Parts: sequence; C-alpha cells; structure tokens
Amino acid sequence: MVTMLHNHPSIALWIAHDEPPWLATNFELGDVHAVRQNHSVDQDLKSSFEHLDPSRPAIAASGDVDLHLMLGWSDGSWRDIGRVEPLMVTAFGAQSLPDVDSPVWDAIGKRWPVADDEPAWRHAGFQPVNWAERGVGLPSAHQGLESYVKASQLYQARLVRYAAEHLRTRKFESCWGAFAYHLVDPFPGIGFGLLDGARRPKLALEELAAAFKATRLIIEPLDFETARPFGIAQTPHAPFAARLVVVNDDPEVTGRGVVRWSVVREKASGPRGLDRVRDAVQKKSYSGSIEVEVPTAFEPAVSATTLSLPLAAEGEYRLEASLTLSGEVIDRTELRFAVTSAPAPGRPRPEIPRYLAERLADLDSLRAEGQGFSFAFENRTRPAVLSGITGLRLDGVLVTGHQLQIETNAGLGPLPKRLDLPLGRRLVVHILSGEPLGAGAHSVEADITVPGIASGRLVIENDANQHGGA
Repeated sequence: MVTMLHNHPSIALWIAHDEPPWLATNFELGDVHAVRQNHSVDQDLKSSFEHLDPSRPAIAASGDVDLHLMLGWSDGSWRDIGRVEPLMVTAFGAQSLPDVDSPVWDAIGKRWPVADDEPAWRHAGFQPVNWAERGVGLPSAHQGLESYVKASQLYQARLVRYAAEHLRTRKFESCWGAFAYHLVDPFPGIGFGLLDGARRPKLALEELAAAFKATRLIIEPLDFETARPFGIAQTPHAPFAARLVVVNDDPEVTGRGVVRWSVVREKASGPRGLDRVRDAVQKKSYSGSIEVEVPTAFEPAVSATTLSLPLAAEGEYRLEASLTLSGEVIDRTELRFAVTSAPAPGRPRPEIPRYLAERLADLDSLRAEGQGFSFAFENRTRPAVLSGITGLRLDGVLVTGHQLQIETNAGLGPLPKRLDLPLGRRLVVHILSGEPLGAGAHSVEADITVPGIASGRLVIENDANQHGGA
C-alpha cells in the first residue's frame, strides 16, 4: 500500500489500525481490550510505515490521539455533538442513499418495496440498526424510494453541517482540525460519502462546503429539544437562546464588521378558541444588529452576540443572519426551528436482525423458572461485552419490579454492569419477577447493548412458541 500510494498528494499520514481493541476508549470490549489485542502488531506496522515513507507521520491507531465523532449515527444523539469539546476529529457523519437516478443503483438493485434487512442493501453497506435508532428509519417506514432517498440525504446533510459548524466554533479552543467521514463512497453502495460511488453529489456536500466556508457566520443554538429525526424544538415556556459566532480562515479578511439578524414566525401551529386570541397578541418577530471585530485567520472564533428571545407563540420559525464587512456581505446563514409545547414522540429501538441475533443468543431458550424465567446468550461473533439489558417485555407487557441475575457454577449472582461474552460460552440470565411463567407459548423482548456488535431489541421465544405446542 505504501509503495503504491506514497506519491499520491492526498495522503497526509499513515495509520496502522482503525480503533483497535487496545485503545483506552474500547474498554467495553472486555477480554480483547484487557489483553491489548493487536497492540504489538500495530506498533510494528507503525515502524514499517516510518521506514518506508519517512516524509509522512505515522500512528499506530486512529482513535487514540484523535476522536471519531459518530454521534447521531453509531452512538448517542446528534444533539450530543454540541456538548463535545474535542482536540482533533477525524470522523463525523451519517449514511445516506444515492440519488434515485444514480448509476449506483444498477449495482444495488433499484426496486421497491424492500425488506428492512434486504440482503442486497446490507451487502451494499446498509446499517439497519443505525438507520432505525438514529437515522430516518427503515424502508418499511417510507412510502417510496424517492422519499426515502430525500429523507436520508437531508438527515446526513443537517448532521454534517451541525457537526462541522460546532467544531469550527471551537477553533483552537479546543479543536485543531476536523474531517468529515467521508468524501466519496469507495464502491457502488450505501455509505457515508458526500458523493456516492458514481461521484454523484449528495445534499451533504453543499452543506459541508457552506459550513467550511473560509469566513463563516454560525448560528449555535444553545438550549433546545431535538425533533426526530433531525430538528430543533423550543418550548414556549423558556426563551429561545442562540449564539452568533464568527470564524475566519482567510488571511486577507480582517477588520470591523456588522452582524445583522432577524427572527420571524413563518407558520402558525393552528391554535383554536382562546389559544387563537392569545396567539394574536404574542410577539412573533425580532431583529437587531451588532458590530464585531472579525478575527484573523490565526485567531479563534469570536462570539458576536448571544440571543435570548421569548417566543411564546407556537409555530415554525426562521432565524436569518448576515455578516457585512466594508459594505460587502461576506456570509449569510439561517436556522429553522419550531416552538411547540408538544413532547417529541419517542421511537422504539429496532429489533436486532435475526442473522445477528442468532449469533448472540439462543433464540429458543426462554424457560420457566421458579420465580420467573430465563434465557441464554451464546456469543458466536467475537469476544464482546454486554453492557445493558433494559425494557424487558413478556408477551408484549412491560416487566417491572424484577431482578436480573446470572447463572454461575456457584449458583445465581447479580448481573454485572458489564458482562463478558466469550466466544462459544453459554450464559444464562435469570429474570426474577416473583411470578412463574405460565404454560404455553411465550416470548420475551429485551433491549440489549453489545458495543461494537449490536444494539436493539432481542426477541427470545420458548419451544412451545417455536413448534406451536405446549
């Protein structure tokens, strides 16, 4: 690889291993982390890189000194991106579908409807658990391929812009660089690229270009609720708050500028009766301006002003802002948000695809016990750790007031917060509910998290359910 690519101008450095088990951040991987698996191999590779190409830096692992900020896709919520203060980010983004008319679909197969775990899509890189938990949902939640493509690209675009602009507001304090993951999908598939495998641009490319504009005015919302899959919601009972931040990487731009802003309600929420009268007298627009010293290209971003606006009238709003320098508009930006008292609807965690579930657990292992029931994990993926079991439902009914215990050679013991799942070992979990499991067919659902392997609902049945008899 080094011999083939060492003259390529886009190569910045060589990396031996992407997020190896031995990194401190991978402690949830259990045994493979504890024994520092691959550490010596990765160090040897780093030395080889340095010998083969002394002109470039080499590191043993990505994810060690840098951060893969995949919130909103691999973990957590996109909202959490705004709470991170990283030093160097080498990955942020989300998957999206290629345009409907892209040649990429010739390789995937452009047909609709498709199953949520369609093999051709999974072969193309589609990650159903992530799409269901944090993205725009699975294919079954959409009417057609065209609307699914649009929704997926919009989610990717908004997440990429939010992450890029947040990181730019932290220029030098504390962030020294950020890289989107990634520019081009390396093959005709469903991936993270801002351009697909046929180099057709997605919506996120334009949003990233705007966010990375040399001189940029950024609207940073401060205290808000998230709307699914991506949206900013504000309660009418608290002021809407946002910072207007100026960041500059152009050495020729400097001086005193003016930031102008305005907030206006574009659409009412449809109040009725007395609420309609109350809505009519509430203020729905604000505007203002502030002078700001534009930072040089070698200085951190500066906060021009912080807005705190009482917006009691519910509806859809748009905040617009512009930066003017020497009579010329340098940049414009906008933020759309909703003011609503309605709580955001939750989304149930998706069921783990069967091909993966059956490699983590015995799916027919539900058994009646004296004080409840049990089921068994049997890991056939790789050494892993179970870090959570929640949301237990027996035959669709939430199980409350129970204890989770693990079967050991010495009897039952409390289920640890982190349970190692060695390859091939059968581990029986007991749910002590105080009530025995009745005769007949039953199923139990459990929300489980196995970092790096699976996250979602696991469905376990008993033999009666499997074979149709008691």
